[in-house]
Amino acid sequence: MQSPINAQSHDQQKQLLNFLGSETEKIYMIIAAEEIGLTEFTRSWVDAAVEKGDVLVLQYVIWPREHSRHFLYRWLDDSVSGRACRSLRTWTELLQDRPELQRQLELLKTKDSRPLEVRFLEAVRFIAENLNSGQTLLLNFMPLTIANDAALVDFFKSILQLLPGKTKMTIGQCKGDLLAGQHDFCPSNRITVNGVGADDAQSMMEHYYHCYHDEGVNGRLMRTLVHLAHPVGIPDLAALTGIDEAAIEAARSDETLAPMLASDDPTRLSLAYPRLFFPRETALRQALAGDMADVDQNALARFQEQLNRMPGSRAALNHSLTLCRLNAANTIAEEALRTYRRKLDLGAGEISEVELQRALADLDSKDDAMGGRLYLALADVQEHLGRNRDALETLEKAIPRLEENGRRVDLQLAFELKGRAAFGLRDIDLAQKAFDEALRLARELEDPALIADILSQYGYLHFSNRQLQAAEAMYQESLECYRHFALNTDAGRRGVAAQLSHLGHVAYARGDFEKAETCHRQALATYTELDDENRMAGEWGYLGHTYFATRDYDQAIQAYEQAATHDEAAGNPMMAAQRYANLGHTMYAQREPEKARRFFETALKRYQSQGNASGEAAQYSNLGLVKGDQGEFDRAIDYFEQARKIYENLGDPINAVIQTVRLGHVRRGQNDLKAAKAHYQDAMQQYHDLNYRLGEGDTAMELGQVNAVLKEWDAADDHFRQAEGIYAELGHTEKQAMCLLLSAQLCHARGDATAALPLLADAVALYEKIDNALGVANAAFQIGLLHFDQQGYDQAEAHYRQALAIFREKTDQEGVANVLANLGTLHFQTQKFDLAAEELDEALALLRQMQHPVGLAGVLTNLSYVHEARQHYSAAYDCLKEARELYQKINADQEAKQIDQRLAEIERQAELSLMRMRGSMASGQI
Repeated sequence: MQSPINAQSHDQQKQLLNFLGSETEKIYMIIAAEEIGLTEFTRSWVDAAVEKGDVLVLQYVIWPREHSRHFLYRWLDDSVSGRACRSLRTWTELLQDRPELQRQLELLKTKDSRPLEVRFLEAVRFIAENLNSGQTLLLNFMPLTIANDAALVDFFKSILQLLPGKTKMTIGQCKGDLLAGQHDFCPSNRITVNGVGADDAQSMMEHYYHCYHDEGVNGRLMRTLVHLAHPVGIPDLAALTGIDEAAIEAARSDETLAPMLASDDPTRLSLAYPRLFFPRETALRQALAGDMADVDQNALARFQEQLNRMPGSRAALNHSLTLCRLNAANTIAEEALRTYRRKLDLGAGEISEVELQRALADLDSKDDAMGGRLYLALADVQEHLGRNRDALETLEKAIPRLEENGRRVDLQLAFELKGRAAFGLRDIDLAQKAFDEALRLARELEDPALIADILSQYGYLHFSNRQLQAAEAMYQESLECYRHFALNTDAGRRGVAAQLSHLGHVAYARGDFEKAETCHRQALATYTELDDENRMAGEWGYLGHTYFATRDYDQAIQAYEQAATHDEAAGNPMMAAQRYANLGHTMYAQREPEKARRFFETALKRYQSQGNASGEAAQYSNLGLVKGDQGEFDRAIDYFEQARKIYENLGDPINAVIQTVRLGHVRRGQNDLKAAKAHYQDAMQQYHDLNYRLGEGDTAMELGQVNAVLKEWDAADDHFRQAEGIYAELGHTEKQAMCLLLSAQLCHARGDATAALPLLADAVALYEKIDNALGVANAAFQIGLLHFDQQGYDQAEAHYRQALAIFREKTDQEGVANVLANLGTLHFQTQKFDLAAEELDEALALLRQMQHPVGLAGVLTNLSYVHEARQHYSAAYDCLKEARELYQKINADQEAKQIDQRLAEIERQAELSLMRMRGSMASGQI
């Protein structure tokens, strides 16, 4: 039935087409008294929008009996495949112009674990950002069912808030729908369209009744479509009903059935007006379900076979919708268990969660064996989706049931999942206990592949907690397992290479960069033999990090370039973009900000061309860091604000808050400590609201340092203690030790050395606990400073020597230079001028190699005092002159003026010395 397009309809259609060109309006609601008028008007105006040529229309519908996870997954799938696009030609042209878009969308669907709402909006954003100049994206939503779900209303409101640029949204509503009744939602942008009239609607219903009760093919097809409620392909419909495909094709053209069918997809059959025909009475739906039991059984077999043979999004969706129609609890449970992993691989984990939860709700409460399996599968899905707290709660129900029924294989998986979920929540003690059980069960099962995998996961837990010795032992044992059971298989070789790579990370964390390079080179060789471009890129990237750490920047750049080449070959342009960002960091570390800026800008353009807003935001943030260090504070603030805005639009509050913290850093660079403090306080509150304890602790530490500079001692002490408590709670031992160091420095600044020394001793103990030699060295150096200030020179020298030995062993040149400079000062105080000159000369040599102008100027100034004390005025003058030139180069005007005063004093001392010498010569006293 086609409603007449009258003058009012033409005006309304024109109004909507004008809306598409608006710079400010984002949404229109189309309202009708009944579904027929709404559907016909919407089809007509959307066709007119497509004909404009500069509008890409994506159509999204909601069918009766769909769970929100179903239609959101279908919306995502239709966006990725292009089925949502009303113009195949426009979609094809878009992909031809932006070949990377298809891969980007596929990864979003199958590899991204964020909620479906977020992924769908991300897909929309990717598409919008790849439109040509002058094009508009229109999202047209048509709930083909009664839309009274308050959550759906909230979802539409959130979409409106997050719509990307050049994107419009229209929503179809019948007058009884909830959104149409919310007059505060787009109140000025509403169109009420004409319906078809009561007589036409009644005529349609009579036609439907006649067709529905037909005893032949038409009736069978009509009842099947009403029962299924969603579109069905003709081959599938034939398999479900037993009706020949040719007969279905003939029926769809028959004047009896044709008016009942939608005409927008020739490959599938669906009802033209599903909400009009779908029986609302429970009794009628139950009667229809009874009649269609054979259809559901056929559908289950059909879609299960498709899911097994050629798993795809449509098969997963159809299989899940079939399960939702069934009332057989055991069948639902077995099917949900059998298929949830395939659906996870297809990005449909949330659909599996719906099935498993329904199976549990319908399960016989006495069936603990099935309940344990279902709870385990549900926890597996929740952990995969990153919902670790939910997973832990579910595992608390699964584990006792699995233990009671002696399901050791399932129980082993349960503890493995528990370990991963607890680790995701940073509950390290719980994670370790769970992995202990998982490993014990794996050993009992005598499954070497499983043992090796658990060891590797357990090793990562230790590694992330800076328990490097335990991590190394786990990785080494895992390596031997892989070598023992599967060295000649690709899986075994991959396992060996992965553990070598992990051992490289451990060596890197210990500062043993030579060993780290060796491990990553060995892993790279294996991945090269396996022709695994992805892994080759990864190992080259790790080598780049290793060379970067040793300040071998030339090799670091070559490694990152190799990584980018392999990323491109593997079809990973996103990672290639990240390599350019790494190159930017390399240049930044070399104090070459302009080169760093160019690499960051290259990475930014690549991320923008691929529609990757997260990568784009990261590069804005990197550019902010560069500009901040260059003293271009206003530009830095602009970059950080851009990054923050993007992260907020992406629904990434953690990274958004990080930009607020960096704004605080910029204000500190401007010496605007009050503004910096305000930013840090804002960030700390946001972290607290997000329950992100690590960020809260980091920001508390920053606030402590600002308050210390402001000499607000009590506030600084409170923040350092707060940060230390958080790090202790999280098991972040290294940062906990750092807080103790800062607290000790605070005591030192307040003149309370007695309170500072125990804090430093505690810091040393923590660093020793995690095998952090450099941390021990820094703490020992701080203890030396305290003893120096108390004129305990022997004790100070002993601690300086302890720190110096560690810094030399770890080839930390800056640490060595710093300690040598302080030893020189100590020897000066004790009037051991020759030793002082020796230590300071060595520090100078290191600082010259490092091209460290600030350090050089400071040590030259100190060395000038040594030369002056030895009455080597010419040498003292040369040191000061060089120091002044360095300060002038870095625009340290105040320090340069102080050097001028010292130079004048040295000239005066030299003149006095010369006069004394002349007097002595004149009196014959030489």
